Amino acid sequence: MKQSIHRFDRWLATHDEDWSTQLSVAEEPGFLRTAAIVVTRSGDALPLLALLAAIFLLGGPNVRTRVLIFVLGDLFAFLATHLLKFAARRPRPEGDWGEFYRRTDPHSFPSGHSARGGVYTMTAVLLGPWWLAAGAALWGVAVAYSRVAMGVHYLSDAVVGFCTGMGMALLISILILT
Repeated sequence: MKQSIHRFDRWLATHDEDWSTQLSVAEEPGFLRTAAIVVTRSGDALPLLALLAAIFLLGGPNVRTRVLIFVLGDLFAFLATHLLKFAARRPRPEGDWGEFYRRTDPHSFPSGHSARGGVYTMTAVLLGPWWLAAGAALWGVAVAYSRVAMGVHYLSDAVVGFCTGMGMALLISILILT
């Protein structure tokens, strides 16, 4: 059993690196790289929390409940991803882009930005309306992809991060709404 798990780990690591390299646009000047940078920066915590604070202050009780779920989901996803990063200690892919991310958080697995995308996606799906859910899902997946495209995460980091964020949003929604 241990040998088959070890073989699977090696197979996944090899393919994960290959798939991530194929998706990368970090070293290719042009529109795709610029778009990936804009999308990946849109997943940074400070701009999103500032936007949510403004929405919270301007919104009614229903909007405030949604914002609270977004923020708590984001907080729990942050804690979960950092615990996993501490346990796994997987180094980020080699690359030059994203020096700030590489310096402040040298560990890659799982992606915190992707987790944030998962939180916003799941919260919007659960609380609607449909157009918000569709927009959040597109944005969340784009943020997860952008982390791989810019070479600061492997594909598995982004997938596990996104799923972690969705799970945290579901948990927080259940706790607050029931």
